[in-house]
Amino acid sequence: MNESHAVLEVEVEEVIERFNKAVNAIDYVRFPIRDESSCRAYLQVLLIGAAMLPKVETHTALGRSDLEVESGSRHWVFEFKYSQNGEDAGKLLEEAANQIRSRRYGETPHGKELIRVALVFDGRRRQFVRWARL
Repeated sequence: MNESHAVLEVEVEEVIERFNKAVNAIDYVRFPIRDESSCRAYLQVLLIGAAMLPKVETHTALGRSDLEVESGSRHWVFEFKYSQNGEDAGKLLEEAANQIRSRRYGETPHGKELIRVALVFDGRRRQFVRWARL
């Protein structure tokens, strides 16, 4: 396994911690995450920088997932939601989780351990505040 792929060879909580550390490193004046699509794009660039090949908006028969990436023996599926101020984070997390389940994201044959994660980014706090592994 490529050593840079180790970023996704840990538990979900540590992946989120690493995502938040990366977001924390952004200059506050030029902070680029202002909605769901910019959140996804920032993490896509982060994973590309770690020598991974993330897929954005992977189409399936029932919809499209936000971001998917393979790392070693794992296939990760991420569904992002953006909250302006965090007050609706619980509702958004439930929405993302339901979307992953109902649209069966990541359930195509790939022979890897499937890890599906719903995440909510709080625009005011500038970090991921809620997540759930499904």
